[in-house]
Amino acid sequence: MRVIYLLSIALFLFSVGCEHPQNVSIAQMKACKDASDCIPVECSCKCSSSNGFSYDDVVNKKYENPWYSQHKCSRPQMCPEVECPSVKVICKENRCGVK
Repeated sequence: MRVIYLLSIALFLFSVGCEHPQNVSIAQMKACKDASDCIPVECSCKCSSSNGFSYDDVVNKKYENPWYSQHKCSRPQMCPEVECPSVKVICKENRCGVK
């Protein structure tokens, strides 16, 4: 009985600490302190390049999976052999973006 009680408490604490995709605001998803907090996300790859990338949005890394859940897609596996424009992930005014 004690094991069930402890497992119930652990499960409750885990679920309280988890951010569910439908409960995450855009402001939360894009919040950052530094560019290393951010990652580009996209549903379909439009190009590939060593100095650039295609993207639909740029979000905080910890919200990458919730972003894909909200958009009902996954990270593209293949990109066309088309050169991307040169872009860089930035964190400006505590918000993920590109330059």
